[in-house]
Amino acid sequence: MKHIIFCTYPSIYSSIVLQQLLNSQHIHVDAIIASTVTKKNSRFPSLSILKNSGLRYASYLWIITTLFGLLPRKRLLSVPEMAKNKDIPYFKTSDINNKTSLSFLKQHPASHLLSAHFNQIIDTSLSGFSERQCINIHPSLLPKNKGLDPVFYALLREETQQGITLHSISDDIDGGDIYAQQEMETLLGSSLFTVNTQLFEMGSKLFIQVLDIEKDAMPQDTEGNYDSWPQRKDCRKVNNMINLRHFFSTIY
Repeated sequence: MKHIIFCTYPSIYSSIVLQQLLNSQHIHVDAIIASTVTKKNSRFPSLSILKNSGLRYASYLWIITTLFGLLPRKRLLSVPEMAKNKDIPYFKTSDINNKTSLSFLKQHPASHLLSAHFNQIIDTSLSGFSERQCINIHPSLLPKNKGLDPVFYALLREETQQGITLHSISDDIDGGDIYAQQEMETLLGSSLFTVNTQLFEMGSKLFIQVLDIEKDAMPQDTEGNYDSWPQRKDCRKVNNMINLRHFFSTIY
């Protein structure tokens, strides 16, 4: 049995990952750390996201985070709800590296720290975990498409070969050694939401497999590319942000 601490910014993608972890007989979730960080100047969706990325992208982010947390759900609970139902310690923080957060980590020793859909940089030198013990689920085939919302940029570039990467967390953002990758063919015109749900489910299952066999990690062979927040002009080119029918069928 592997004991883990799960770090995330609560969203429907976080819930997909956590549900898979809780369903595994090989993993025990000892604690959950939930990020409270949003872009500055705002309630969510933030004014800065609205300004930089436009209404459609800001609305998409609001649906997968805030709306998902507000709606009554049957099939897929929110991260706080799952934590409450399973009596898992749940800690909210705007800085995982501050003294209060580090104290929480020390109170819940675990074999691994897993991050998925997490919007903070984890300083492994402070956390008490080695780089090998800290693993991130990144929805791209690293070193391609590092950074924020890699699926968005894959769709923007009309890449039909996408995938998921499990990598160690290092000082180099999304640049840690790779434990495992899994590829997935996507159709042109697939929604940003649909591809992300598929990849995060795939990534959580792959994480369980990797922990079970304790696979060694391999360094990334090239530097790759890094993307920041999508710009409004790019958001106009990605027409299919979210399939609402798929969204509601996922939670009901």
